[in-house]
Amino acid sequence: MADIPMHKEVKTKCKKCGRMSPADQFVLDSYERMMICPLCRKEKEEKSKVIKNEPLPAKKQQKQESGIKYVGEDRTKIKHTCARCNHDFVYDTVSKHPKLCPYCGVRLLQNQKEFKW
Repeated sequence: MADIPMHKEVKTKCKKCGRMSPADQFVLDSYERMMICPLCRKEKEEKSKVIKNEPLPAKKQQKQESGIKYVGEDRTKIKHTCARCNHDFVYDTVSKHPKLCPYCGVRLLQNQKEFKW
């Protein structure tokens, strides 16, 4: 009886990758909304480091450098892209309309200084 281990390590299958890992090493991932194994966590951290170090694609750099894009001659309307769904629409700075994205319904910022272009 002395040869039988009294405490066995419980292993669980990761729902994301399918690998077996000790159950006490799993971590709750808020983005995936599930418990992930240490290897999945390590891969996720490595991917985030790579993404942070990469330069922006040319299209995004051009969008940031170009600044505000006015529509029409009176310069009261701005071309805006929704941060959530990437839908392009025109925002009137005088009447501050539309207040919601016409495609997904996300609320736009009220103060123009805080408005993300």
